[in-house]
Amino acid sequence: MLTKIKTLLNIADSSQDELLSLYLDIVKQKVLNYCNREDIPSELELIVVEMTVKQFKSKGGRIVQSVKRGDTQTNYASDSESGDLLTNYQAQLDKFKISSGKRVRFI
Repeated sequence: MLTKIKTLLNIADSSQDELLSLYLDIVKQKVLNYCNREDIPSELELIVVEMTVKQFKSKGGRIVQSVKRGDTQTNYASDSESGDLLTNYQAQLDKFKISSGKRVRFI
């Protein structure tokens, strides 16, 4: 997956490998937790790659929300304003969810 991430980000050397691997691990863990899984199915790998690229871009280069040229003002979107990563991919991830087997009881 790291090779695919580097290809999408146009990174040819290994200077960012450690950071990219960390982002990949974070995204994989979020996906595993969300889907209640212990593995990443092969059909889900490209989604994880895309999510990792998006995460890397949003953290590395902050998302500009607005720019004002007169007296120079630049506002950046916070993480919550740029959208939760899992929420943006929820429909795709739901296909891979495993039921936890726990039931909620109402009294």
